[in-house]
Amino acid sequence: MSFSRQRSKHKIGLKTEKLSVYSKRSLDLRYLEFLLLISQYSMRFAGVLGLKHARVLTYEILERLRACRKLVRVGICESGHKFLRGSLCRLRTLDPIDAQAFARDLAQDAYDILSLRARRFDGQEDKVWKIVLTCPRQVQKAITADDWKKFLHLGKKFVEDSFSVGGRYLLWYRIDFQPWHSENAWKSWYPHLHLTLSSIAWDTLRGCHVRLNFYQADMKGNRGKNSILGAHWRSLLEKTYGSFEAPRVNVWCRYLQGRASVEHWIRYSARNPVIDIYKAINRGLIQTDAKSIAWMHYLLVELPDGAHRGHWYGIGFEAVRGKYLAKLNIFLEKQSVRRKRRSEKLCLTCGSELTWDRYVMTIDEASRAYPGLDVLCFGKINLEEEAVRWLQK
Repeated sequence: MSFSRQRSKHKIGLKTEKLSVYSKRSLDLRYLEFLLLISQYSMRFAGVLGLKHARVLTYEILERLRACRKLVRVGICESGHKFLRGSLCRLRTLDPIDAQAFARDLAQDAYDILSLRARRFDGQEDKVWKIVLTCPRQVQKAITADDWKKFLHLGKKFVEDSFSVGGRYLLWYRIDFQPWHSENAWKSWYPHLHLTLSSIAWDTLRGCHVRLNFYQADMKGNRGKNSILGAHWRSLLEKTYGSFEAPRVNVWCRYLQGRASVEHWIRYSARNPVIDIYKAINRGLIQTDAKSIAWMHYLLVELPDGAHRGHWYGIGFEAVRGKYLAKLNIFLEKQSVRRKRRSEKLCLTCGSELTWDRYVMTIDEASRAYPGLDVLCFGKINLEEEAVRWLQK
């Protein structure tokens, strides 16, 4: 079996674990110790930084984080099968597990809507245009932490100028602002934008939905020169932040198609910085000098909610998208209803819905009250083994 085939055998999915195995799940001790340094910094400089109490990283919050997945509740399905489920702390800015769950839910919801919209339009999948907009170091220094909205607006203008053909096409797209470096969160301020653009737009001239072809033959440039997209992005940056010496501005883009690739991109774009910070610490890449502590404090505690939380624009904006989805006979339930349905865990024995008890227990209490009961959780599953298990039911 080839390497690529081996990789495709596994995916993240719902599985069961023995309670004794699940009880060993915990955050990396190095990460918790690092957060203690962040907490000390937070409480010491809260007044200087002008932090509201809700944004101060207190010891109480650290204890809540430490207790994550140390409490469980029992669930029973219609056929009487029982499982346990871990209780999360819901601190998605500090807990990488909660952050991943949130990003996964957001990506699944986005893909479901994009896919349904495309199938209703012409029966095909949506071809999503993935774009990364970066800028030279000289421009990065000109983008302050307080004017990220202006930088985000440039991304919006770039999309509209490049693909709407003078406003003829109403686009469906998303922009995520990321102020840290994806490969190393400790590299300090590194503002860039992740864009997700649907290939299906509303044609105001014809009064109908249409598919657009965004492909640019020269998107990587020619002999070191900027591509058409790169040249336009450069002009927007220079008009806003002044001229710079970098000979070339890269605009990286490609098509994505299918649930796995589209969800992965949106999940990656929408993730909280804690995911990259935790991965770096887990690999031993940690810096505890004063400058690094201040930067990590900004990412984990000070970063405004709206700064790194992506938004849908154009006809993908929540306030107007219902009007254009209705033209394809699509009527969405409320987001809270859709989220609740996706979060429902089904019995892995018979497939029926599980009803969960409100009472939470410690792992020791659960082991005494429900000996031998497995915990339902997310993790890597072997697709071949799962297929065999379901066929044997």
